Amino acid sequence: MRGAVVAWGLLALLGLSAPAQAGTPELGRVIPRGAQRGQTLTLRLYGRRLRDPQELLLYDPGITVSSLKAVTKKAGKKGPQEVREVRAEVVISPDCTPGEHRLRLRTASGITELRTFWVGVLPETQEVEPNGSQEEAQRVELDRTLAGRIQREDTDWYAFEGQAGERVTAEMVAMRLGDVVFDASLQLLDAQRFEIASSDDTSFSAQDPILSAVLPADGTYFLVAREASFGGDDGFHYRLHLGRFPRPSVAFPPGGQEGGPLLLRLLGEAAGITSQTFALPACEADGLARLFPSSAGGIAPTPLRVVSGELSCVVEQEPNQRGASREVPVPGAAHGQIQAPGDQDWFHFSARQGQPLTLRVRARELGAPLDAVANVFERGGKHLVGNDDLRGDPDALVRFRAPKDGVYEVRVRDFLNRGGEDFVYRLEITPDRPELTLELRPVGRVTQLEQTLSVPQGGRAAVLLRTQRSGFREALQVSIAGLGSGVVAEIPEVPAAAEMIPLVLHAHPLAPMGGGLVAVEGRSLGKAGVRGGFRQVVPLSKGAPNNAVYHTTSVDRLAVAVSEAAPFSIELVPPRGPLVHNGTKELTLRVQRVEGYAQPLRVELLYDPPGVRSQRNVLVKPDQTEVTIRLDANGKASLGRWSLVAVARGEVGGPLSVSSQVVSLEVAAPPLSLSMARVALPQGGAGELAGELKLSGSFEGEARVELVNLPRHVTSSPLSLRAAGGTLRFPLAVGAEARPGPHRVFCRVTIPGPDPIVLHSGWTELRVDRPAPKAAPKPPPPPPADPKAAPLRRLDELRREYQAGKAEEGAK
Repeated sequence: MRGAVVAWGLLALLGLSAPAQAGTPELGRVIPRGAQRGQTLTLRLYGRRLRDPQELLLYDPGITVSSLKAVTKKAGKKGPQEVREVRAEVVISPDCTPGEHRLRLRTASGITELRTFWVGVLPETQEVEPNGSQEEAQRVELDRTLAGRIQREDTDWYAFEGQAGERVTAEMVAMRLGDVVFDASLQLLDAQRFEIASSDDTSFSAQDPILSAVLPADGTYFLVAREASFGGDDGFHYRLHLGRFPRPSVAFPPGGQEGGPLLLRLLGEAAGITSQTFALPACEADGLARLFPSSAGGIAPTPLRVVSGELSCVVEQEPNQRGASREVPVPGAAHGQIQAPGDQDWFHFSARQGQPLTLRVRARELGAPLDAVANVFERGGKHLVGNDDLRGDPDALVRFRAPKDGVYEVRVRDFLNRGGEDFVYRLEITPDRPELTLELRPVGRVTQLEQTLSVPQGGRAAVLLRTQRSGFREALQVSIAGLGSGVVAEIPEVPAAAEMIPLVLHAHPLAPMGGGLVAVEGRSLGKAGVRGGFRQVVPLSKGAPNNAVYHTTSVDRLAVAVSEAAPFSIELVPPRGPLVHNGTKELTLRVQRVEGYAQPLRVELLYDPPGVRSQRNVLVKPDQTEVTIRLDANGKASLGRWSLVAVARGEVGGPLSVSSQVVSLEVAAPPLSLSMARVALPQGGAGELAGELKLSGSFEGEARVELVNLPRHVTSSPLSLRAAGGTLRFPLAVGAEARPGPHRVFCRVTIPGPDPIVLHSGWTELRVDRPAPKAAPKPPPPPPADPKAAPLRRLDELRREYQAGKAEEGAK
């Protein structure tokens, strides 16, 4: 925190007031949504708080930025307008990779959300309204990308000329643009409006439609695009590729060895199966390689997905029923097809007793419609283990440990027993090796909040890393490469029992503003020797039901920037004593503000250690310079030293967050415990609550013990104790108005020291009873009967009984 204090001192000496910040910037959309490669164009970026744009951070090569400027408007009656538009002049190289390109905008005050821009291979044609009917259909040429938008209850009609026997493909990119939940639909009609082909959802592109057809005759054809339920609005953009380019949905085999030439059969086109040889590239952040098939008709506008790696591969050979299966080497892979409904493919492999293996079937992620099920059997014997879906993914993963040396069989089938030529899959059998992945903890299920790291000059900022360990449990060290001048990372060691770890950056007051995409790596500190990289899955299209995510993208670098100085900073006072099981602790947080900044702040810890709960959303009023954050530990909180970081959020023309430094908190077992007896006392009575003290450690001085959660009108006095066992006796006085019934009470123990230890122990029951009722006086004996009197009537007997009852009730 020392650098931040220096920064505030400099500002005070210079007499500066709070900087005119715009808060964290937000980027909502990028227009246009794509362009042909080799073009120069202006991107319009719309959002909020986009003052002083500095840079476009591009995750993918092939696009360069020549200029960047904010579009300002004249000040209105209420003052200057907020900057909501930035224009970027960009150049797309002629060899730029087609498809999705990821970007963020960096301004002087931070980094925006991730948005996408799509690069195509075909010339672009813009939709021209009106084109909502066959009569109004927009005339277009083949081998074009049509850029349009669907309004509510809108249909877009396009007319083109085709020839008999010509293979025509239409691929719509709508949901994959990542703007809104756009469930698109396509129809191909002839001049008489008879349907030639249609498409809604596809396994290759999820909710985006793709259709391919061989035209039956020369003439005019119509392509109709709409939203499947006739929805739409200004955000329903699409890119519709229409032409004679190849558009296979899957390849067979669906993978091979990286770098080597591989002959692939391209499946899923109306004109039939074709073949092409590829040199397999390396896999990207999501573990898949991408290929662009080409032919005399052009290049596919979006890539096929395959797997490339080092595994030896075998291909299934029919018949491959049980007992006639092909062997898969371990480690190794097998490629197959569930060619018809009811088909099952069998393979076998050898394993040693206790050998841990992973069997993974990859199909849906490659674009195949197969919903894979994998099962492992003893050779010719019983079923051992199986799997259908993996964490909601239709692909299957089986973890298997061989019960003995021998040969085992694995069966692959479709969950619904479907099949077809495009039901291709890749079965991988590999040793179950330990793995490590680093990712940012999401804030909310489908947001991009706190998924970048913008550190103010002279201040700190933090994000929370989540470590995903598989097959090992060791402490980790995390490193970050590529930080700019004047920026230092504070990354504590990750304990073996921890999943979360804060990553804090501290910028010198004179650090130059800048940013970039940096690599984050983790390595284990034990014998496992595991290394792992960073992966960030970014939700884009999301909506009903329950904010479901329909499209995501993955990146492998963290966006980091140094932004302009913030008008406030915070510092945690390091705790000097432990937080014990069933105990509490008050953390002190200090706030410093630039002169003139008088906004309230909200502070909380970035995360809680396991078994610890911290006070959330603590308010810091404008006149406060210090607050406390309460910590509560349960009886199973993980012992050890934990790294804590606080985050403060304030308004600076928009939300802005800064962090504290890293401090260490020890979670320890308590030095004592209490065992209290249950007690029952009457209203208006007195007594005592007794218990036994048990020591598991030592402490100095006298501890204060008091009963907590006593009901109203019940009082007691605190006790003092020293580090010695014995009996405790709390005097109790129960008022006459105390609520009767059972009450759960416990003891609060405060152990003195520079940072007192507070713990709770001795939970027990105090029961308040009503006073015992007084005995009713006996009624006087009835007078002796007058022998001369007439016998009582039954009505008189009832009256006498009633009077006697009233007298008894009054006595009570």
